[in-house]
Amino acid sequence: MRCETLEPGTGRRLGELGLVAGTRVRHLYTAPAGSPMAFSIRGAVIALRTQDCRRITVAAEAAP
Repeated sequence: MRCETLEPGTGRRLGELGLVAGTRVRHLYTAPAGSPMAFSIRGAVIALRTQDCRRITVAAEAAP
């Protein structure tokens, strides 16, 4: 995972919530207006603004 130009403290806070390299992330839903988006991370649900999601890079896991 790579975070670019997030607001101060946002990247640190995401790490505290468990969003670190190697963590599985599942997209749950997107609000009708497009923001926020909800994700399942380590058994918790977190919501992120679309503008922050655009600054986070993740890689899809290969199918078994």
